[in-house]
Amino acid sequence: MRAAYARASWEVGWDVAFQYGEVQQGTFPHPIERTLAWATQGYATGEGSPFEWEINLLALSGDDRYDHNGDNYAFLYSGKSLSATLMLSEDEYRDWGNNLDEMIGEYDSGLFRMRTGLFLIDGKISLGLSPNTSVSLIAGGAVALEKENSLNHNFLGAEADIELNYTPSPQVRINMINGMLVPGQAAAAFVNEIDPEASRPVFRGEASLTILF
Repeated sequence: MRAAYARASWEVGWDVAFQYGEVQQGTFPHPIERTLAWATQGYATGEGSPFEWEINLLALSGDDRYDHNGDNYAFLYSGKSLSATLMLSEDEYRDWGNNLDEMIGEYDSGLFRMRTGLFLIDGKISLGLSPNTSVSLIAGGAVALEKENSLNHNFLGAEADIELNYTPSPQVRINMINGMLVPGQAAAAFVNEIDPEASRPVFRGEASLTILF
């Protein structure tokens, strides 16, 4: 379900999704597992020369602490969202497959079962430097809603990026990005095989050339 409202220079919207069903032979000793999960995301965007901005919110339900008990409340997530972050959520310029919201999910037939749940909020503000060039700042943070499924930790991470966009023609787009992710111990529980408590900042640089035919 979606509701949206738009004016000349800004727009807001809200999405809500529910999942219900039964999985045959999904658990032991329960031959049938019931799924009852929810997700929601909201957004606001605006523009006014020379700035453009957006704010996004995403929440996914998590499972209870008892795995394989016949009831599953974890949302099956595609990994696609409106979020502007590039490490906490999908990098739209190139999907590296290592964004944190997917890594904390249990991969299941093309989707990610989010037993921890997820609450992610981020924003992006862009400044036009010329008709073909702009610079953007991105910031976001995420927490797990069910800390019992992430070694009793809630904080997943915080991200900050600076992005330079150059569009010499409608068919060519160049993006250069520098970013930093400060992971939390809830994320370390899923990405660290040796020390699940370790959390060190991650720095990245990226250059992207997109040609449209």
